[in-house]
Amino acid sequence: MRTGSRIGVVTAAMALSACMGLGGGDAEPVTWYRLALSPRAFEGPRLPMTLALRTFSMSESLAPEGIAFATSDVECGYWTNHRWAEPVAELVRQAVQADLEPTGLFRAVFLADNAGSADLLLTAEVHRFGERDRPDGWYAEADVTFETLRARDGIVVYHRRMALEERCDGPWVREVANALSRAVSKMCDVLRADLSLVAPAEEER
Repeated sequence: MRTGSRIGVVTAAMALSACMGLGGGDAEPVTWYRLALSPRAFEGPRLPMTLALRTFSMSESLAPEGIAFATSDVECGYWTNHRWAEPVAELVRQAVQADLEPTGLFRAVFLADNAGSADLLLTAEVHRFGERDRPDGWYAEADVTFETLRARDGIVVYHRRMALEERCDGPWVREVANALSRAVSKMCDVLRADLSLVAPAEEER
């Protein structure tokens, strides 16, 4: 159910989600969603460096458990019975690691808890992550700032904000999740290409 909007109930089923009751015979089930990134080929250098992903942060507006939506520039809310399986910031961090690690661009890609003596540290802030109603349909919005620091001295060597929109294939929450997955995949493409240029320059210093 949408809260904070005049739009009523939206229901959706998704293969990647699991439904569970909220308790009580009249309670609506909750559907949980994850991002599903497509495998992306990468043709570039293989760097003898390690990258650690620090904990990502997010806007306070994304803190509630429901998936965010906006019906106009001034009206927004959440689906209370459609939720992300992880907090949005952690969802994006896990997706970035899952994208970067198999490419072999870095010798290893760690989450921050296992960083050890990483050469570079990657962090990010998620500003927007949800659905927006437009006259021609639903769109997924993803707006994330990525920043990379050199571990040995904390100097910022990379900073870029990426804001993308992907049209949803229909007015269903599962299509919002699919469209956001596509948006994050495209962000990862840009991030990999950028880091492949930044990292060699840092290695030579």
